[in-house]
This record gives sequence, C-alpha cells and structure tokens, in this order.
Amino acid sequence: MPGSIAEVALTFQFVRASGLAGSLIGWFGGGPGVSHVDIVLKDGRLLGARMDGGVQIREASYLEGCEVLQVKVPCGPAWASIAYSFLAEQVGKPYDFTAIWAFVLGHNWRDPKSWMCSELGAAVLERAGIVNPLVAPDSKITPDALLLLISALVPVEPKFTTVPASAPPPAQP
Repeated sequence: MPGSIAEVALTFQFVRASGLAGSLIGWFGGGPGVSHVDIVLKDGRLLGARMDGGVQIREASYLEGCEVLQVKVPCGPAWASIAYSFLAEQVGKPYDFTAIWAFVLGHNWRDPKSWMCSELGAAVLERAGIVNPLVAPDSKITPDALLLLISALVPVEPKFTTVPASAPPPAQP
C-alpha cells in the first residue's frame, strides 16, 4: 500500500535443551525446556551468545539435529534498524559465564560487557523500544523467560522442528 510504513520483524530462534548444560538451563528456566536463543539475521545466519565463543554470527547449520522454534516479533523499520545496529555492536563480546550462577545467586543481566543468549535477546528488545524496560529479577532472564516475554507480544505456537542435517558434499571423481 503506497505511503504505509513497511513492517519488518525480528526473528528469534529458540533451541530446546540438549546435553547437560542445556538441560540444566532448561530446568532452571521452568518453561518448555528452552536452553538457548539466537536472533536470525536477514541472510539466515544466527547471532547469539554461546559458551563456545561468546557473541558471534554463526551459520544456521551449527544447530543440525537440534529442535528449534522460530518466533517473529513484528516491528517497524526504525526499531529493526536500532536492533540490528545494537546487535552488530555486541559481536565479539564474551559469554557471560556469571549468568549461569545467577540463576541461584543473582546478577545484573544488563551489564553490557558480556552476554548470555537470553540476556542479549531481552536487551535488544529493550534497546529497540519494542518492550519497555523490563522489571525482572537480576537472575530471571532465562531463555524460557524470554520466550514467555515474547509470547506476550505475539502469539506463539510451541511447535518445535528439527534442523535438518546439511547435504553431504558431492563425491569427488
């Protein structure tokens, strides 16, 4: 429609718990067992914070075999621009290992020096103005809590899909 503001969306990809660390995060989250979240970039790659390398952009194939749930959060172009700029500034920051202990001991999840995946997701929603500043206990921005927050913004049908394995490279003659 001419003259209308184009609507875009930020896509969050939640990963169901796997392995010991993922299972513990899912258990402490108290929800559907989500243990990780990435933001899906426009080119399909994933930006998120992980224990193995901090905040990085990764190929979507790094989650082969994992159960995932993608949720689109509609927003205007200005909000999306702020969100993607903020995310780009976070690349290279370390993983927030203290956030794991924060489930029990408390922690300031807004500290911008390092991030856990769900802290980064909540921070981008706040920074872009998609949500008001969150009134959340220091230790409660788990992946499950972020999914709950997003479900208050948009309908979420919790149908997880499995990321397929990449096709093997063609045989060499």
